[in-house]
Amino acid sequence: MKVIKTVHLQYIDETSDKVWEGTLYENDDVLCAWGRYGNTLQSKLFPKAGEAFLDKKQNEKLKKGYEIVEN
Repeated sequence: MKVIKTVHLQYIDETSDKVWEGTLYENDDVLCAWGRYGNTLQSKLFPKAGEAFLDKKQNEKLKKGYEIVEN
């Protein structure tokens, strides 16, 4: 399955070092993964959720203080 878009976000403060990743596939499935940096990430697949869903989740995380990580 071909990846269309990937988003990597990170949240760092005095007590946290969290990551969130979102991947959009060509069939409109979105895979989200999250957790503490350096640990195994939890993940959930959202079938047919589409790019609008991925963008919405990204914006929610940015409002909470996450920052985009450049690849």
